[in-house]
Amino acid sequence: MRKAGDILKELGFNKDAPLETQKAFFRHLVAKAEIPKPINTSHLSAAAPKKSESVTDCSTQLSFDPTILGLIAK
Repeated sequence: MRKAGDILKELGFNKDAPLETQKAFFRHLVAKAEIPKPINTSHLSAAAPKKSESVTDCSTQLSFDPTILGLIAK
């Protein structure tokens, strides 16, 4: 098994670089990492609401009566 320091050196990590550069190196590694999807997602898809069963549609404007809200005198 290889040491983590050897792997980082292979990837171009410089331990003598400024701290912000070291942080940027790790942020770049995390951003480019391929995160595997779970193998068994059947239990997740059954619990997730379907698109047609959504409670509200955020793309439509809601209407209201201004007299009920007190914006216009009755």
